[in-house]
Amino acid sequence: MRGDNKVFKARPMTNNPLADIAIDIIIPFKDHTAGVSALLEEIYKFRGVRYRVHLVDDNSRNKNFALQYKDVPWIKIHQFDEDKGFGFAVNHAVKGTENNINLVLHSDVYALPLNFMKDMVLGLTYARPDKVSLISAQIDNPVPKTCSYLLPMTGITNNDPYYTVLEDPEHFVPFTCVAFYKNEYSKAGGLPPYPYCWFEDRLLSDKLRAFGYNVAVSNRVMVRHEGSATITKLLQKNPEVKNVLKNNKKTFDQDHDVLLNYLKKKTV
Repeated sequence: MRGDNKVFKARPMTNNPLADIAIDIIIPFKDHTAGVSALLEEIYKFRGVRYRVHLVDDNSRNKNFALQYKDVPWIKIHQFDEDKGFGFAVNHAVKGTENNINLVLHSDVYALPLNFMKDMVLGLTYARPDKVSLISAQIDNPVPKTCSYLLPMTGITNNDPYYTVLEDPEHFVPFTCVAFYKNEYSKAGGLPPYPYCWFEDRLLSDKLRAFGYNVAVSNRVMVRHEGSATITKLLQKNPEVKNVLKNNKKTFDQDHDVLLNYLKKKTV
């Protein structure tokens, strides 16, 4: 159109690239119910993406907390009567998801950006040429601290890609806030069901790479993370859990060695 002797070009109308995409959001939790409630309130504000939330209660003391959401149409409840652990809880929910894109959130993640789900999905889509099957948000308080490569980046512009491929074999993606393809997650065997938590996500990153897939970090999504909220309460309640976590490290080392030996034989 024309006005004041200047020509203006109208922006062409485009369809919403996510209009036909639906995702399953998985929130495993054990007793950190305040964090879960806050997360659900944030998720409810999201628009433009179809989603379903899976609340996975790993034997919380308050059995009624999850049940208060049983009649909410976009929430599905999973409850265990004994401690199953983070890996088992995620795998259980993934088996029941209806969509290929799944998203896992720790119960102590908060301050999700309004475009959170859109940008996580777009991150996976744009990273597809690099065979990325799992992408993490940037995290202000990554756990473990060695995952400093997840800290918010500076100097990011709108022209930057949605992802950063992690090429260092020592890097892995903690399941604090991740989106992934269900088919490829399942092909790699999912998370190992170590007791309680720790090290299962590191082994999964290695297994995904063994199948020729990559893991990545989004350049467009940053979330806040309280950090170790659940495990801190567990240790306060039962200090013996610390010995279980130490044993998880030994189990991971054994599993990791088996994987490396398999890959060496495969390349010979």
